[in-house]
Amino acid sequence: MYRPHGNATESGIRYLESLGDTDRRDGGKVYTPLHLVRFILDLAGYISDAPIETMPLLDPACGTGVFLEEALRRLGERTAALQGDLRFPQAGDAFLDAARRNVIGVDIDHNACCLAREVLARVGAELTGRPLPADYFATNIVEADFLGAEVVRPGGRLAILPPFDVVVGNPPYVATTRLGGPEKQALREAFHTASGRIDLYVLFFERGVGLLRTGGRLAFITPDKFLSSRSARPLRTLLRASGALRTLARFESHKVFRDAATVPCVTLFERAARQGLVELQRCAGNQTESGSVEVLKKTRLAAALVSGDDWAAVHPDIQRLAGRIRGLHATLDSVS
Repeated sequence: MYRPHGNATESGIRYLESLGDTDRRDGGKVYTPLHLVRFILDLAGYISDAPIETMPLLDPACGTGVFLEEALRRLGERTAALQGDLRFPQAGDAFLDAARRNVIGVDIDHNACCLAREVLARVGAELTGRPLPADYFATNIVEADFLGAEVVRPGGRLAILPPFDVVVGNPPYVATTRLGGPEKQALREAFHTASGRIDLYVLFFERGVGLLRTGGRLAFITPDKFLSSRSARPLRTLLRASGALRTLARFESHKVFRDAATVPCVTLFERAARQGLVELQRCAGNQTESGSVEVLKKTRLAAALVSGDDWAAVHPDIQRLAGRIRGLHATLDSVS
């Protein structure tokens, strides 16, 4: 097995480089750059100025722990602001107790889970100045299929039971065409959103939303196809019925992940909230570790954006113009 090298960023890059192309593709394993992680946590409100010591956080596809490491560092900043230097016993104990209660990851990859545990232990030792065994955060990282029933069953395998205040991450992008018949059928029976030609990230949305407390927030980076595809219509219906879409950050290019050619968006959803204005963000990013997410433009639109079957996610004036253009021309259905 590959051993961790430094932090979760380095571990993630080196671990993925050790895998074959087929393994990465079939498992939907894509490394998330740190600047994207920070952007997503900021959007979800998991910041050191918030009471994150009482906010359970879950990454349901944690890999080697890049989201969890950043969450742990922010929790350390928060605890230090409240109780002082983490190298003093009282403050260090408070930080470690909060971390073991509230920072949770799930992943199906055994090696990635081992790396994530070791990374968290290394960060905990760095922040507190005390030696921690590599398995100190063993129960924080659950080796399991997030889409499997054992993860969320009462009395099941999670170190902390739901609900969560924050669910964040980069779920796997795996079309069910890559899955076997029995596995695909099991998913269709277990998930309301498993309709048509589905992708696993759609199911991560459904289960993640179900684990949020009232007022809790989910922030995922995924392909933007779910906004308009026919197969994702049940997901859009579920999100409308379960709460409110708060922010949709869309990237202009597919050059966001260095090992995946997809045009992503970050979706911020709030459970059991009333739909109000939706903030659309037009973003630019890059594939480098020294990169950043640049928000080029922000537009606040009425709830009508997510009231229909198709979430075009563009300004209503553009939608009306597109409608007029379509009305002037025959469709392929009408001439075939």
